[in-house]
Amino acid sequence: MSATVRILLVDDNPADRALARRELNSVGSDVEIHEITDEMQLQNALTTKIFDLVVTDYQLNWSNGLRVLEQVKAVCPDCPVIMFTGSGDEEIAVEGLKSGLEDYVPKKPKRYASLAAAVLRTLQRQSERRALIVMQEERARIAEALRLNEKLAELGRMAGVIAHEINNPLESVSTLIYLVKEDESLDPSLRAQLETAEAELLRIAHITKQTLTFYRESSSPSETSLPDLIDSLLTMFVQKINGHIEVRKDIGDVGPVLAFTSQIRQVFTNLLANALDAIGRGNGVLAIHMHDSRKWNQSSVRGVRVTVADTGQGIAIQDKQHLFEAFFTTKGERGTGLGLWVSYGIVMRHGGSIHVRSRQGGQQHGTVFSVFLPYEPSFHSPF
Repeated sequence: MSATVRILLVDDNPADRALARRELNSVGSDVEIHEITDEMQLQNALTTKIFDLVVTDYQLNWSNGLRVLEQVKAVCPDCPVIMFTGSGDEEIAVEGLKSGLEDYVPKKPKRYASLAAAVLRTLQRQSERRALIVMQEERARIAEALRLNEKLAELGRMAGVIAHEINNPLESVSTLIYLVKEDESLDPSLRAQLETAEAELLRIAHITKQTLTFYRESSSPSETSLPDLIDSLLTMFVQKINGHIEVRKDIGDVGPVLAFTSQIRQVFTNLLANALDAIGRGNGVLAIHMHDSRKWNQSSVRGVRVTVADTGQGIAIQDKQHLFEAFFTTKGERGTGLGLWVSYGIVMRHGGSIHVRSRQGGQQHGTVFSVFLPYEPSFHSPF
């Protein structure tokens, strides 16, 4: 045994407790025995739950072993209970086993050593049960992740189809606006309005083009300049920035990273959009830092670290641990809960890492996302 096993020994007979303690100590040096001799001690132990296994006599001055079994299972359903008694019989043993008793050991001279063997068997079964639970939970997590991944892929395919279909009427409307603008008899004030409409149509066309690019991802990564990518995104968000948000950039001398460019664009689109939403309509600061770095847990892996910081209100502590979960959002009906989950998967696939720090209240409120992307990643599935 590598971890200390805390055993409750429930017996009101001093001689029997000494006998049981001798046998339990033979299990190993990592055994901690807590002797229980009355009802109050048992209740205190059940309240604190500082035990891994219970060994109880059947006949007690204040109760019996079946009642102790019932009390233990009420507060710790998974805690194994062994009955070590000289006053029970087969009927009691059967009733106990039906109620969840792990083992029954008669308190007889030739059977004393069986107590230690029963404890070892019980601990082994307990370990196997816990390992099985962990494995089942992991399988369920993987199955759910695959289900969500397939759902996301379907959303991507749908978005690609919609973007493609939008392009057709966009081209028609753009052509009509062009023809109307060419009319020399057109009122100048209407011409200005048509130019505004044309600019908005170009913006829509740019969005659909980005959507199609993301959907038609290249089958192989290419060298991607993160400074250029960030600059292009800031240009796209210029209307949101709109003069009331101060953009601070600190871009170091970094090389290109090997990446699926449109996917990395999606990551920083999400982070910048979230940062600008957090600042809102008031004045604030959007800070972007980029420099050569190494991976937190693998110092041999070199790459680029990009931090996106905002002076928004920050993220609540109870929400921060769920940020990268699918469909979790703090934006209410405005949010899909997919942005950060997708971003996390993309960064993991590129062999990188993403972390978040946030603070609410005080002068230093705001949120910082830190993304590390290796120069030469080993691509793998994020799930």
